[in-house]
Amino acid sequence: MGRYRKSLGERGEHAAEKALTQRGYRLLERNYLVRGGEIDLIMERSEEIVFVEVKTRTSDRFGSPLEGIDARKKEHLYHAAQVYLSKNHLEHAAVSFCAVAVMADTKGVIQDVEIFENIFL
Repeated sequence: MGRYRKSLGERGEHAAEKALTQRGYRLLERNYLVRGGEIDLIMERSEEIVFVEVKTRTSDRFGSPLEGIDARKKEHLYHAAQVYLSKNHLEHAAVSFCAVAVMADTKGVIQDVEIFENIFL
């Protein structure tokens, strides 16, 4: 991944974290990586563990940020969530999955952050 894309992704994740925190979420983990999957943010709100996928784009030429979360990505996200829950003895916790679409301009300045809760329902 190029330096610009990585930097843009990091800015998007920080913008997503800020937006979620303002809505009452609390950060538990950032960039949780396991073999076969990664979770951008793991948050908690109202005793529910929320696994968050952040997609940052500068245009919708290749589809909206949410269109970047395909079936394979969902599988990897779900797998990583299962590992996190098991390692933290949270198998019986209330869980949900959330996507955050971040749009930035061509200079990487964040323009819009949209939160989509319960994306696996």
